[in-house]
Amino acid sequence: MSQQLVTDSQIKAAVTALRKFLDQNSKKSDLFADDASPIHLIISLQSPIGPKRNKPKCISVPHAIYPDSTSVCLVVRDPQRTWKDKVSEEDVTCVKRVIGVDKLRRKYKPFEARRELMKQYDVFMADEAVLPILPKLLGKNFFVAKRLPLPLPLKATKPVKKIIEDAAFHSAWWSYGGGDSVAVRIAYSSQEVAEIVSNVQAVVTAMHGICEEAKILSIGLKTTDSLLLPLWEAGDDEPEETSHKKRRTA
Repeated sequence: MSQQLVTDSQIKAAVTALRKFLDQNSKKSDLFADDASPIHLIISLQSPIGPKRNKPKCISVPHAIYPDSTSVCLVVRDPQRTWKDKVSEEDVTCVKRVIGVDKLRRKYKPFEARRELMKQYDVFMADEAVLPILPKLLGKNFFVAKRLPLPLPLKATKPVKKIIEDAAFHSAWWSYGGGDSVAVRIAYSSQEVAEIVSNVQAVVTAMHGICEEAKILSIGLKTTDSLLLPLWEAGDDEPEETSHKKRRTA
């Protein structure tokens, strides 16, 4: 990419506005006063970037999105014991539960059991080898709630600690469900502004290459309940002379 699409000052202004919105809303309802809200980067597209991809993909970011207290549920190939021992031996403290496919199939068949499982952990990860069968085993609620397990290239003969911790603390994840936009969670509102800015720049750079500049219409930031705050729109980086000619010929 020849130049930054978005400046640091633009991102800081948007983050400040989002925090002001969240602060005003928290004063109206004490229920969510202490909650940190996820911030998403929204990329609007001129045309599809390819076929629908339910499998989440990662983008490396300089600052952790999830806090150290994040609880991870890891879904693995059988035998389950092999992976539980590896997680324990390597002291992967963020993993609070390891579930093999066989146990998932037997113990979590009822709808209520699956729903309770979804509530118990912050993040779900899975050995990418079992990912294709998880939609049926976990049920549609996981996918409607966007709790898709993050795919990991786990090997029984290789360490798992770095793979899991990189996925949990050093990556932003996205998937493409078709349509004209992509959303990427890039931070939480409680993070330092400088951290959010760095994460936004890393994700914008990566998505710029993935989507191709000609296909991006706009880039913005939003929280779950806020309006979209624009950061960049197609034409913003055109030379003034070119933009003026377009206006005259329109």
